[in-house]
Amino acid sequence: MKRSPRAESRGHKKYSTTRKLLRKEANMKIQSIEVEQFGIWRNLSLPLKPQGLNVFYGPNEAGKSTLMKFIRGVLYGFQQPPADLAFPPQSRMGSLKLIVDGQTGSVARIARDSGRGRVGFEGLGLDGPVDDQQVDELVNHILCGTNETVFENVFAFGLREIQQLATLEADDVERHIYGLSLGADGQRLLSLNDRIAERRRELFQPAQGQGKLFEQFRDFANVSKQIDAHNESQDKHRELSGRRDELTVRIEKMKRHQDDLRMNLRGHKFMDRVWKPWSEVHELEKELRRMPQIGSFPNIGPEQFDEIEAELEQLKQTRSQLMSEASRLKRQSLGIDVDSELRKEALTIQSYIDEMEWIEELAETIDVGEVESADLRERYEHKLRELGEQAANGHTVNTSPSAHYRLIRRAEQFQQATRRKEKFGKRIQRLADQCHKRGLSLSEKMKSLGGLSIEQSQGQSQACFDRIAEVSQLRLEQTELQQRQRAVLEQLETSETRLVLPGWVQFVLWFFVAVGVALTIGGVVTGLTTNWFAGLAFVFLGATFVGMAWGGKSHFEGEVIAERQRLHQEHLANERRLTETQESLEQLSESIPGFTHGASETELMRRVATWAKDLEQMADEQEAIKKFRRRLSEMRVKFQDVQRDLTTHQQEWCELLIDIGLPETLSVPDAIEAWHRIAEVDQERQKWKSVESELKRHRSLLNSYKKRIEALGRRMNRWDADYSDPVEILNQWEDELRSYGMQRSEKRDCRREEMAKRREAAKLKSRIRDLKIKRSAILVQSGAADREDFQNRASAFQRQREVLELLALAREELAEVTSAEKELAIVESDLVEYDADKNAARIHELETDLQQLELDLNAAHEEMGSLKHEIAQLRNDNQAASMRFDRELVASRLRDAAQEWFAMEWAASAVEGLRSRFEKNCQPEILAAASEYLERMSCGKYENVWTPLGERRLRLDDYQGKSWSVEQLSRGAREQLFLALRLAMVRQFASDGVELPLVLDDILVNFDQHRGDATIDELIDFAKNGQQLLMFTCHRHLAEQFEAKGIEPVWLPEHQQSEQRRAG
Repeated sequence: MKRSPRAESRGHKKYSTTRKLLRKEANMKIQSIEVEQFGIWRNLSLPLKPQGLNVFYGPNEAGKSTLMKFIRGVLYGFQQPPADLAFPPQSRMGSLKLIVDGQTGSVARIARDSGRGRVGFEGLGLDGPVDDQQVDELVNHILCGTNETVFENVFAFGLREIQQLATLEADDVERHIYGLSLGADGQRLLSLNDRIAERRRELFQPAQGQGKLFEQFRDFANVSKQIDAHNESQDKHRELSGRRDELTVRIEKMKRHQDDLRMNLRGHKFMDRVWKPWSEVHELEKELRRMPQIGSFPNIGPEQFDEIEAELEQLKQTRSQLMSEASRLKRQSLGIDVDSELRKEALTIQSYIDEMEWIEELAETIDVGEVESADLRERYEHKLRELGEQAANGHTVNTSPSAHYRLIRRAEQFQQATRRKEKFGKRIQRLADQCHKRGLSLSEKMKSLGGLSIEQSQGQSQACFDRIAEVSQLRLEQTELQQRQRAVLEQLETSETRLVLPGWVQFVLWFFVAVGVALTIGGVVTGLTTNWFAGLAFVFLGATFVGMAWGGKSHFEGEVIAERQRLHQEHLANERRLTETQESLEQLSESIPGFTHGASETELMRRVATWAKDLEQMADEQEAIKKFRRRLSEMRVKFQDVQRDLTTHQQEWCELLIDIGLPETLSVPDAIEAWHRIAEVDQERQKWKSVESELKRHRSLLNSYKKRIEALGRRMNRWDADYSDPVEILNQWEDELRSYGMQRSEKRDCRREEMAKRREAAKLKSRIRDLKIKRSAILVQSGAADREDFQNRASAFQRQREVLELLALAREELAEVTSAEKELAIVESDLVEYDADKNAARIHELETDLQQLELDLNAAHEEMGSLKHEIAQLRNDNQAASMRFDRELVASRLRDAAQEWFAMEWAASAVEGLRSRFEKNCQPEILAAASEYLERMSCGKYENVWTPLGERRLRLDDYQGKSWSVEQLSRGAREQLFLALRLAMVRQFASDGVELPLVLDDILVNFDQHRGDATIDELIDFAKNGQQLLMFTCHRHLAEQFEAKGIEPVWLPEHQQSEQRRAG
């Protein structure tokens, strides 16, 4: 790929694609707009705020829309110029300085022809060459896959785009607005609505008179007409039907009577089965009422009661024996006597005995410490003698850890300052050498400029471009003049000054004259007047024709002469213009370097472009040298600071040495070594002093221990003992304590055994008390006063339980019998008055009546069968029956279709309600966010933006709940809606990790005052969230509104047709 000269001149930094280029997220901000040549702008540098709102104001034709087109063009390619352009397209070039994911760089694009231009990169963390494919990947990475359509319709748009709904109907944009799908619920709801609508059309179409209902109505009407038209007699059928109905009534009466007889028979048989178990229940209940009522009785018998009394007596005897044994043990413990003084000081003596091992170790430690102290003192004196002359100052040197830390820290700072000075000096020298070499190289290149500066040479190269264009124009004009000259010469050569009449014309004219003369002479000779007059007429006619021919010839020859004179004048004028053009070409050729008469304009343009490229490289090299010199000057200033910093650290180092007590020196190793030697001597002295202090403390502890043992012996009245050896005294006291412990243990055992006996006796006492309470409770529960009364009540209670069990069995049998006939109910008075013989006779009577009734029913059924057979024969012979059947069948189908139609209407209404709720509550996220933006921008007028289910058209709900389509809105409201949609899409892109600048061009011109203020506030709030926003306007009051709200506008200048301005 071939990059622009300026991009190549900056090519000292290599590009790289070693990192991953494409990601699903990107954050791109524009730092500045750098326009070298685009439209009316030349050499424009426009810095931007990467965060927040940037407002640009300029009057009409100030280049605002041009800047927006420039941003689009650099990112995606410049637009193609019109095909009918009279002049060749101008070069378009420039760049955008960007911040992409925290890395700075620039994207440049150059187009010298009608193409979209070539793109180049600088910075952005790249360090290697890139090919065409990787260029596309880099652009795709910067824009995170956002195509040109989405960028122009969402991120960079003006008044024209915001006024047109079509800009939001591109597939890439429409997908974000309406969502990728309706979701599972939406798809099911839409499918259900379509199926219901299709079924409704199949059932009923009133406008077309079609549908299943219409067909069933027509069939029903046709069958009814056929039935009404049938005139056959049906009297016999009606008579037979009447007899059949009467017989049916009689049979029903006989069946009801039969049911009554069967019910009575069941009742008597049921009474016979129930009476026996009922009588048993009745007798048992009478016996139970005669028994004494015992509400509750314990679940033990007389034998268990006797066992409780025997256990109670045995426990009393055992407790008495335990109390006697406890008294004996108490007397035994009181007979054991111990030393009272030893008992009082036993704990103190035991504590001293526990410390006896420590006392022995302390004595050994004192002996070892005395030997170690002597060794350390000897080593300290040896080190002091080795220190020599520094021994006198050794006591004044600060050898503490803090002093050592300060010494090391200052030494590192001093050394770092020294190294920094040396390193900085080397860097300055390398930079100076590099700057000198590049300056010599540039001077060599500038010798070819003939004493002109680079800027003057660049002006000449630009002038050469203009002269080459003039040369091309002059050559075209010269070619055109030469062609016109050749055409004029050809016309002069083909034109004649004289016009010659054809021979036959002259022959005819002179023939008329000759004939006229002949006739005239003949008339004179013969004397005939007619001949004479005819001859004169022919002569006059011939003379007239001859005169007319001569006059026409003279006239046309004059016009040809005039035309030849005009062509001759044009030839002379062309000759003069060709001469002037040739002179102009020669003058211009002399001012174009390297011009040859045979060279084409393309070759000349290539030569001048190469020259301009070399000049541009030289200008970049000159600018780089200036930067090197500025950097060298800055580094020299910094070097002075480094030198001052070194002097400061050197002074601080010397002051620290004096403060610590060391002699001044600039040698850091010597100073640190001297401090370490003095610190070692001081460390040996501290070790010796430490051991001496510890030894003194141990001696003090041993003496204190001896005094305490002696004081303890005095308190125990042991006056004759020798307390000089505390270990011996403690051994004696340990033997006495051991004897005291044995006596004390024996006394404690007796006391413990006594307490165990007493506790056991107490437990037995509690058990005796519980048994007495249990016995009393049993008597109380049974309601008996003594053991005999208890036995009598137990026998009665046992009989009562047996009667209750028999009664339960009898009731269960009675319930089983009654459950077989759940429909029958028996009054107890009937059971009391029950007579078995009468009941058997009644059963026999009912069975006889049922047999007779069965015979009558059989005869009635036979007659009914005969009647039905006759009626069936009549129906088989009658077509009306078949027609009525058909009518009933059609009526059934008609009812089914009507019911289905009503169900479809109800379902359509229900689905419409569900659809309405779904459309209100399940809109895409973009429309929900756009609703919030629109509500604030419209000052609460419009509250909700939504789209009908399955459709791609927008609807708005105002604060009164009324729904509006986009076509019903005013122009300002429609533009606010489209702006809200774009803000919502930008916010959605940002949440997905795609953050691109938002560029707006005069989108507020159709908003009223209140909504304009609300929209400005919304844009400011929108930009506060980190979104970069560029706002272009040609309305001064809008710029002043932004300025009043704290957004400082950038004031763009006006442009004249031939001026080149610089803004920023």
